[in-house]
Amino acid sequence: MFGGGDPFANIRRQVKAPVTSMRTYQIDQPIATHYRRARCAEVQCRAQANGWRMGYDLTDPDRRAAARWIRDHSGRTYTHEITDNGNKIIFTFAAGQECFEQHRIPLGREPFYVVRGGDFRGNPERIRSTHATADTFIDQWADDLDRINTVRERG
Repeated sequence: MFGGGDPFANIRRQVKAPVTSMRTYQIDQPIATHYRRARCAEVQCRAQANGWRMGYDLTDPDRRAAARWIRDHSGRTYTHEITDNGNKIIFTFAAGQECFEQHRIPLGREPFYVVRGGDFRGNPERIRSTHATADTFIDQWADDLDRINTVRERG
C-alpha cells in the first residue's frame, strides 16, 4: 500500500488470539553495535564531491540558531545570500569538505535474532529467546508457523 495508512490494518483487526499467545520475530542491527561513523570520502558522498546548498528560514528561532552555528562554528567554507527581505539565508558550500550528514558503514557483524513475547498490541514477556545464527532463528519460526497451520487445519 502506498501513500500512507497501515498496510496491515486488516490483518490486525482479525487477530483473535490473546497477546500472551503471540510471538514477534525480529532481526536487529542496532546502529550503536553494528555500524561505525564514516567520513564523506568513504561513502562517496555527493555533497563532498560537488558541494551543496542549505537554506534556512530566519524567522524560525531554531533555524536562525542553526544558521548562526554554521557561520560561527561549523568550520566549513561557504558563501551565502540573504533573500526574502532578510528572512531567509542560503548557504552554498564548496566541494571537497565534509558535509553535515552523519554517514555510517556497516561493520559486517551478525544481526541479533530475537524472539519476543507478544505482538503489535503489546510485549508482556519481553525477550523470550535470542539466536546466534539465522538458521536456528528460522527453524524456530518455521516450527511456530507449522503449529499455527496445524491449528488452522483442525478448525
